[in-house]
Amino acid sequence: MTDEETIDERRERRIRMGQTVRVLVVLVVIGLLALFAALNTADVEIDYLFGDVTAPMIIVIAVSAVAGLIIGLVATGRGD
Repeated sequence: MTDEETIDERRERRIRMGQTVRVLVVLVVIGLLALFAALNTADVEIDYLFGDVTAPMIIVIAVSAVAGLIIGLVATGRGD
């Protein structure tokens, strides 16, 4: 039975490592997105179907990132 415990421990270690890598990747992506948004503060014009609006690019980037996150979560079924 010792071999089964070793296999379970290895499996658990592999899962934890994968979770750690996933968290690190997410943190790096969030950091890069925040840096990119902070460096782009100029006003931009957004054209809609029935008009247009001027907004800071940092807001456009943030709203686009959140919309992409929501769409990704819904599309993969991980929003549950």
